[in-house]
Amino acid sequence: SNLYEEDCESKVLIIVTGGTFIMAPTPNGLVVQPGYLSKRMSTDIDFHHSALPSYDIFEWENPIDSSCIQPSDWVRLCQQISSNYYKYDGFIILHGTDTMSYTASALSFMLENLSKPVVLTGAQIPIGEVFNDAKNNLIASLCVAGQCQICEVCLMFNNKLLRGNRSTKFDAWHQDAFTSPNFPPLGVFGIELEMEEEYFIAAPKQRFKTHLKLFNNIIVIWLIPGFNSDLLRGLIESDDEIAIVLAFYGISNGSAALKLYDLLKDAKQKHKKEIVLMSQCSKGHVDIYAANTMTTNTVHSEQQKNEKVVAEEQDVEEKQDAEKEQAAKSEADNVFEQLMGLQQVNAINAHDMTVEAVVAKLSFLMGQGLRG
Repeated sequence: SNLYEEDCESKVLIIVTGGTFIMAPTPNGLVVQPGYLSKRMSTDIDFHHSALPSYDIFEWENPIDSSCIQPSDWVRLCQQISSNYYKYDGFIILHGTDTMSYTASALSFMLENLSKPVVLTGAQIPIGEVFNDAKNNLIASLCVAGQCQICEVCLMFNNKLLRGNRSTKFDAWHQDAFTSPNFPPLGVFGIELEMEEEYFIAAPKQRFKTHLKLFNNIIVIWLIPGFNSDLLRGLIESDDEIAIVLAFYGISNGSAALKLYDLLKDAKQKHKKEIVLMSQCSKGHVDIYAANTMTTNTVHSEQQKNEKVVAEEQDVEEKQDAEKEQAAKSEADNVFEQLMGLQQVNAINAHDMTVEAVVAKLSFLMGQGLRG
């Protein structure tokens, strides 16, 4: 659709949390200046185009760098949206880029039955610079928040509208900083705004509400070659309630998961820890059960080969070979039992979720008292 020639009667609330976006030039370099964005927008004719909604700006009293964002800040954003929900047609959150996808993911779960767009955006270059991406990102966000019938939390960046809990930051140096590796964009700004409405979440039939209880004891651990599983033992055996996200290689993790089998089993069954398995790859997902099947088949194949070799040599060294055969069989049976046991660990499969979405959803669900 072409939004650039339409008159917009909507009203949007812009919540300014901080970040690179609102930095202004001073004799001491670029610094965050309260009120600078309001002044800049009031004198820029582009922000008063008839195709854009009217807007109010609410700046946090103490803007923060996004690397300092805390779950309590997500709660504050939810409260600010909730208290203004029926006063505005949409919401824009100006946010630093480093943790923007974490915030977008968290809000997507905390804001239930959302019937209005909540758009997060930011900038790689401050709006106070001559050449910047801040102005374009904000104008695009105003178009979405004021004119699009979207009922979810989105992330608008570099002419792409992404589902919030599918987004991730992948580039720290260029304007095309965000991607959605496992879900297509909801919209793309070109000559016209091309919206993919078939991907939109349906409008809710129940009343809007917020969830403000979050669980914060979450740790993400990447499996690496030579990983010492004993390093996890103290964490798992602690009395604290902890959710552990394990990022495995690719999708085939039977042998890697096997090294952690005893710890995973104890973590879940003895120490009541929540375990989530995800892939280190941006695309695809971990599937230890498929890997188990592959590894089990390999074990049985090798076992059959060993038995054939043993049978051929049995006439020469019958006794010794029989002992080797029994040892190999016992080892294979032990591996097989552990592989089958992995299915009993009952870890949560993150499928193709981003790490930001995994952490945010864990925080939300466990905050509601839910356990796996």
